[in-house]
Amino acid sequence: MNPTQKALAGTRSIVEKGWCQGAFARNQIGDVVLVDAPEACSFCLIAAISKSTAGSEAWGNAVFAFKSAIGWNSALSTWNDQPDRTRDEVLAAIDAGIARAA
Repeated sequence: MNPTQKALAGTRSIVEKGWCQGAFARNQIGDVVLVDAPEACSFCLIAAISKSTAGSEAWGNAVFAFKSAIGWNSALSTWNDQPDRTRDEVLAAIDAGIARAA
């Protein structure tokens, strides 16, 4: 796996554990919290990418691979927060990004 694929695999792992909409992070009862708060347990796509690429230069490549895979040219928050979006769709799109980054 190249660094971009590793970053997106890390993103996938974070989203698998907990995904949210309308905020970067939420706690167990759905309240908005800071991304690095100890009680944060679900994350939007952007926060998950940021957490998985912290301290590396892979963020931009991960975002590019993800957007290319889904054919999206707008803000990822808009895509993530669409009312009918599901966690399974996000995971499938991350998988497509991983394949695209190969």
